[in-house]
Amino acid sequence: MENSKLPTLVILFSLLFIGATNERNSIDILTVNEALEKLGNERPTHFIETTEELIKQGRDLVEIGQTELINGKLSQPVSKYFVCTNCHNSAQEDPDIRFSNPDTRLPYVVQKGIPFLQGSTFWGIVNRESWYNDDYYLKYGENVKAANNSLRQAIQLCAIECAQGRPLEQWEEDAILAYYWSLELKMSDLTLPGEMKTKILETVKTERVDPSLVDEIKKYYMVASPATFDKPLYDKKAGYDEQGDLLIGEQIYENSCRHCHQEGGVSDFLLDYAPHTFRFLKKNMFKENDFSIYQIIRKGTYSSPGAVPYMPHYPIEKMSDRQMEGLRKYILTMADKKNNVIVK
Repeated sequence: MENSKLPTLVILFSLLFIGATNERNSIDILTVNEALEKLGNERPTHFIETTEELIKQGRDLVEIGQTELINGKLSQPVSKYFVCTNCHNSAQEDPDIRFSNPDTRLPYVVQKGIPFLQGSTFWGIVNRESWYNDDYYLKYGENVKAANNSLRQAIQLCAIECAQGRPLEQWEEDAILAYYWSLELKMSDLTLPGEMKTKILETVKTERVDPSLVDEIKKYYMVASPATFDKPLYDKKAGYDEQGDLLIGEQIYENSCRHCHQEGGVSDFLLDYAPHTFRFLKKNMFKENDFSIYQIIRKGTYSSPGAVPYMPHYPIEKMSDRQMEGLRKYILTMADKKNNVIVK
């Protein structure tokens, strides 16, 4: 009876040995930062050692704007108006992480059940090399210069300007960074060719540096999130030279507009499925005011005394002209319905 167990044990130990060997011979177990460092890339200046407690505090600050202190009390809210997740996801939102493409992002986030937002995801933010890129200088001016090259400064700019809150204390900044490091990219997230993986593994094993491999790895994810601003259309009735798709419009309305403009959302301007809501949007669609989708999506609003909450606009990398036309078609279709049945 005892001998009959031997073949099973041999097979089990063989599988465990093969599994352990495969793990040692795979770069997929490394984070992107670990792999880059082993190949000679300099560690980012925003690197921080993390703990589970620090990560939790950072997640709290990002998601609810405050966290529990050692004495059991809650920290002072960062902002009275916004939290980070009003404009940012914390998960992968582009199916191909080499590109920022709103037309492929929308079906991906709908399938994942996350919103379609103005800001770039925090997932992989520590792997980027610049922040508040391109046209964000037009919105925030000289403040962008420091934030562009420093993730710490970008976090502070987001808290003060974007969230209309207060400067973060050092421990809060550290906590948010710790949370961001928990969202860093892994080599398994990259669609590297097999022969490239083999070359990286061989180089890492021999403890050699190879700047060319560093450069190649960085081609498989965005080291900077692009931001191109577009002006509102002059001829709003003509619209963009794109065919509106009803389903796309519904997805934008639900996963983008209503993320903030729903009951319990950050905005007091509510968007529901009542006919009068769509008729209001239709009435203002072609006008020069903030209730026109063509105006508000591309221009947004600015915070002002007495009206601190504002709406950030969508760069073209975050909402395409095609999606705008889909939203137009959905609103006009729903405005002509006699009930609040959602178009499918």
